[in-house]
Amino acid sequence: MNKKRKLTLVFILILLSRLYSYLHMKVGVENGELYLNGLTNYISVGLNLMALLIALWMSFSSSYNLKIFRKYPIALTCCFIAIVFWLGFDLFHVGIIETFYSSSSSLVYLTLFTMAIGCDEECWFFLKKLSPIMGSIFLFLTLFFYSILIVPLGGRVGGGTPVTYFLVSSFWWLALCSAFIKQYNKRTKIYIIALVIVFGLIAFSLTYRSWMIQTVLLILIIFYQLNNEKSNKNFKTVAYITLIIVIVAVVFSLSDWTKAFSTLEQKSQSDTRLFQYKETFSQIPLTTWLFGGGINVSYNSSIGGDNYTSIDNQLLMAEMHYGCFLAVPFFFIWFAIFFNLFWNSVKQKKTFYPEMLILMLWLFALGGLSVFNAIAFNSQSILLAIVLGRCFYINQNINIQKHEKD
Repeated sequence: MNKKRKLTLVFILILLSRLYSYLHMKVGVENGELYLNGLTNYISVGLNLMALLIALWMSFSSSYNLKIFRKYPIALTCCFIAIVFWLGFDLFHVGIIETFYSSSSSLVYLTLFTMAIGCDEECWFFLKKLSPIMGSIFLFLTLFFYSILIVPLGGRVGGGTPVTYFLVSSFWWLALCSAFIKQYNKRTKIYIIALVIVFGLIAFSLTYRSWMIQTVLLILIIFYQLNNEKSNKNFKTVAYITLIIVIVAVVFSLSDWTKAFSTLEQKSQSDTRLFQYKETFSQIPLTTWLFGGGINVSYNSSIGGDNYTSIDNQLLMAEMHYGCFLAVPFFFIWFAIFFNLFWNSVKQKKTFYPEMLILMLWLFALGGLSVFNAIAFNSQSILLAIVLGRCFYINQNINIQKHEKD
């Protein structure tokens, strides 16, 4: 099996795992909130683990894997040891089922080790071709579940629903093709922009402020990329007309669009982040923040109820469950590669690299900008690790060129 087929299989397996889980879901509305109980068993977990193993296999077989390790030996070693330790700790304390079924298992942080795939030119260019297709699939699934869940049942939408899952996943595929929008033909450019606008309108109808902000940032990136092309005058005219048509068609097709405006106004005057920090820091001891407490670390949340295990900030999420020995080296690599590429672009006096712009949105999301965005067994965790690897690859080439000039 060639690299392209392996890479495609990775994302198909993850998608099949989620679809299998939702085929057996139980749905209802309780206290005005839509709830969903999907099915997690050895089949859904096995598909995810199979995808992760294939991605790790592809990454470890890459010649760049050793170069990445030589660049960040301490951070990567600490990450791996911490993941193995917490895997053993959780297996002993909560058992094999909860350890492997949990979306916050320490195993999800192994996705970082798939970054060497992004250093492979063949895989990278194939991924850019694949991104509009995957973005379309995930957005279609978002609309499908929206029509069969939100429209007939109503209620507030939480993070466990397929609408939220596929919406969030679709964004990162759209981010990839949007950042490289200059490389597509005119029809594809218009199609990508239309998908982004549809995404933004769905986020608006669900009153997801953070994803609306991300949509605006993504649109700014799109037009930043297109602004340097003088040959895009006719395209821009068609694109603007397309945007207007999409906005009018989708907004007026939403039966609750006026309610969305009202809810959004209420949310704009409310705090949905600071109170989480107050609750977690007041209830979780300092030793847990430093050394971790495993999968079952929880606190009493004013919105999530008792024994709540999540927080809308992935940096704090990793600290809360697995301590600084996993969280610090893990996120150090993300930020180190990002700022290295940023600094290189400044020194070269060049426009920002598209890969760096995608990584910027991802770091914003992990830091709490985007609700329901998590490092988990999902396509975006592997996709963005590959983008991270691509950024590393660019940095390496810049350093090689610099040495050749010297």
